[in-house]
Amino acid sequence: MPCQYCNAPETIEHSHVVSDFIIRYCRRNSVRQALFYTWDRHEYARRMITGPYLCSNCDNVVFSEWEKHYEREVFRNPLGATHEWGRESSIRFIFSIAFRYALHCLRVENNPAHVPIAILFRDLCRAVLNDPTQAGLTAFVYPYVYRPIMERCDLRHGINNFLSLAYGDRFQLPAHGLPNRYLIQLPGMLFLFSESNLSTTGLQGYMDLVDLRLNTVLDPSTCNLQILGLYSQVLNDGVQKTMQHQTAYNRWHAFIDAGDRLLFPHKKAYVAQRLDHELQVWQSGNCGP
Repeated sequence: MPCQYCNAPETIEHSHVVSDFIIRYCRRNSVRQALFYTWDRHEYARRMITGPYLCSNCDNVVFSEWEKHYEREVFRNPLGATHEWGRESSIRFIFSIAFRYALHCLRVENNPAHVPIAILFRDLCRAVLNDPTQAGLTAFVYPYVYRPIMERCDLRHGINNFLSLAYGDRFQLPAHGLPNRYLIQLPGMLFLFSESNLSTTGLQGYMDLVDLRLNTVLDPSTCNLQILGLYSQVLNDGVQKTMQHQTAYNRWHAFIDAGDRLLFPHKKAYVAQRLDHELQVWQSGNCGP
């Protein structure tokens, strides 16, 4: 099968949908380096390794360079990387996520209802990979960067765990005046992709969204915070699915390694557990049933 990016005839045996640095990050910040399947997908899809999608040069050189830049310049300090979000390599990496996820869905999901939207975002994102100036013209992405959540009624406790360490994707089909969208999550980040400019919909909550464009400055400490509220139902469902999976292995809130926590109290897993407990206590006194 030809490479899905450059169409070269040679392909590698396997292609990772989720970048290696994301997997390493999750392992370092989880209890006993455990990884959990998240969102509402069957276990095979959650392995996030399948293929072949790309040729060796695209996977190990072209895409790899975008990933290395993003890991170094954005992922390690996303709130402080205001001038790095709009760099060419950053935009290409971000759109490569949706490109690979769309390919993955077409290959393994076997859901006829999702084929058209997966093809749409595969092609839209491939166009941006070839020409990053198309970001904000033919395809749009709205990034959100996670901050601790301790006082909200619309998000269930467990959201800090989920946003800190989960990764996954959800298609959003046209509804209520909104176009096709694609919500993709990396640890600590949400990316809302769209086939058209959501700020022009005239819909409350969407009019002030800020999309990412080449050579622009993005301040994630102030922009796109409303994505949490707009997609609270989707996120709460992700929390529920993740909780169900981890509970099946007795690894939700009860999954704590006392010795590991003593040595590494700043692991995201332990920090998130404390934050979710604070959120639960606050919600019990401030939110309705």
